[in-house]
Amino acid sequence: MIYSLYKKEDFLQVEKLLKKGVKLEVIVGFKEISRFFSFDYQELKSLLEIFKDQKKVKVFLQWDVLMTESRFAAIFTRMKQLEIFSHPLLDGIRVQDPGALYALKEMDYPKEVHYIVEQGNHNLIGLKTWLDFWPTGIKRLV
Repeated sequence: MIYSLYKKEDFLQVEKLLKKGVKLEVIVGFKEISRFFSFDYQELKSLLEIFKDQKKVKVFLQWDVLMTESRFAAIFTRMKQLEIFSHPLLDGIRVQDPGALYALKEMDYPKEVHYIVEQGNHNLIGLKTWLDFWPTGIKRLV
């Protein structure tokens, strides 16, 4: 089951599902890099603690905001400083901006990458091209 956590109440629902033993894939985010999530990074970080000892859950950060180059550089630098890319409770990242995908490839991001392709390339040749761009990094097209 895939579950997106947009607000604090969603975390309570996930806690209930985890107590029932449901295997989950959870999508989280924070407002600087997401169109839908309203948390700031510190709020998200504290809410992620509910997954600390969970073996049946995979947690993915969603980065779905398209950015100008200058804003991207600032956000990417800040994410590195906050050590978001190496956060121990995150299993990977879902990314939509091709520039962000390229930056993750350049930094040799070691966790799972899910590339969000909702803005184009919906034919098989286009989708295969993205997989070929980073065959060891992209694990899923969303």
